[in-house]
Amino acid sequence: LFAGLNQLTDLHLDHNRIEDLPDRMFEDLPLLNELYLTFNYLERLTKDSFVGLAKLRKLALQNNRITSIDSESFKPLLKLKSLYLQSNKLMNLAPETFLSQTKLGSLDMSANRLTELPKDLFRETIVLETLLLSNNSLSQLHPDLFESVVNLIELQMENNQIASLDQTLFRNLRKLNILFLENNRLSHIFPGTFDPLQDLSLLHLSKNGLRMIEGGLFRNLPNLKYLFLEDNLISTLSGECLDGATQLQELYVRNNPIQSIDEEFLKTSELTQILLSQCGLETIPKNLFAKQRSVRKLSLGGNKLTELDPDTFRSLDRLRELDLSDNRLRNISTSLATLSSLDVLDLSGNRLRSLADNAFENMKFLKRLNLENNKLTEIPPAVIKLPKLKVLTLEKNNIRSTAVSDKMKLTDLYLAENEISILRLENFPSLEELYVEHNKLQSLSEDTFVNNMQLKTVDLSANRLSGPLERVFAVLRNLETLTLSDNPLGVITPATFEG
Repeated sequence: LFAGLNQLTDLHLDHNRIEDLPDRMFEDLPLLNELYLTFNYLERLTKDSFVGLAKLRKLALQNNRITSIDSESFKPLLKLKSLYLQSNKLMNLAPETFLSQTKLGSLDMSANRLTELPKDLFRETIVLETLLLSNNSLSQLHPDLFESVVNLIELQMENNQIASLDQTLFRNLRKLNILFLENNRLSHIFPGTFDPLQDLSLLHLSKNGLRMIEGGLFRNLPNLKYLFLEDNLISTLSGECLDGATQLQELYVRNNPIQSIDEEFLKTSELTQILLSQCGLETIPKNLFAKQRSVRKLSLGGNKLTELDPDTFRSLDRLRELDLSDNRLRNISTSLATLSSLDVLDLSGNRLRSLADNAFENMKFLKRLNLENNKLTEIPPAVIKLPKLKVLTLEKNNIRSTAVSDKMKLTDLYLAENEISILRLENFPSLEELYVEHNKLQSLSEDTFVNNMQLKTVDLSANRLSGPLERVFAVLRNLETLTLSDNPLGVITPATFEG
């Protein structure tokens, strides 16, 4: 088929309708370096499918319909470095499948139907660095499966049905840097299982059935930086949970039924991001964050917090983003007063009726504030005092007036679903986006936007505007988007859009 093309180094046969590879099809291509057969209809690979490709380094077979691979299919591929078999229909593999792949560095078998792997499958792939086994149906892993892949750096096994990990499974993976195990059926992991993984920097254990994290589980992971424990059944976070993970930077524990947190849970002082949202927390231990002077982002949204101790956040002087949304807070008084570096604050979905005038007094750098879905009846004076505030969200409150006592530097103001009947915007000269949909506005005057000449977007939909609105928008020379839908407008004259 390819006679006379003996200088060919790259061959692309992707996105065709190839159902079968005739034996010895490529034997006249001795210099072929890369072969792409993706998105075809291949169902099987025979013993002689790749005869003659002694110099092949990359073989792409993903997105076919392969159900079987002869144990000697890859035998001629002595120099193969990258093999892509993902998105096929493989259910099993012979132990000898990769026996000749001593130079294989990357192997992707994700998104197949593999239920088990022979213990000697990777016996000769000693230089393998990346192994992707995600999205299969693996339920058990033989303790010797990874015995020979001593150079492995990344191992992905998420979205399988793995119910347990033998304590010796990872014993030789001392170079492993990334381990994905999320969305399996792990209910318990014995301390010691991860001990050999001293170079591990990312560990993903989310979406399992983990009920507890035993003290010592991470005891020998001095380089662990990213730990994902979201969507499990963890009820207790003890003071020993994170022992050994001294360099941890990002911790994700979202959506666990946490009933108790030890004040010593967060011993490591290198954390920059902590997610404890949707954990059913009713209180936060007073000294939980006492050692956390490096945290930049903290999420406590979706809990059941009713109040905050003034000392809870005292140590977080570098915090830039705080999420307290969807709790049960009725007031915040001065509990956030120490957060002088805060850039983003989310208090949406609480029960705030008012804010103390000094609630945000030290937040000199706050740029985004979300107070959506509370019970506020006015734009709080505490908000007006924020010198750097650019984006203010007050949707779904009970606000009746937009009047404020002093000028603000807001560029984006969200006021949808309130009780506003009169629009007062004279103290918002920097506004670029204004959203006042679903309110009770009946009319607008020629002076409504006279001090808002930077406006680019105005949404006034679903109000009670009925007049012709003549010359109302005349000063808005930068306006790009105007929405007046769902109003009882009966008359539109040429003067309506004058300007």
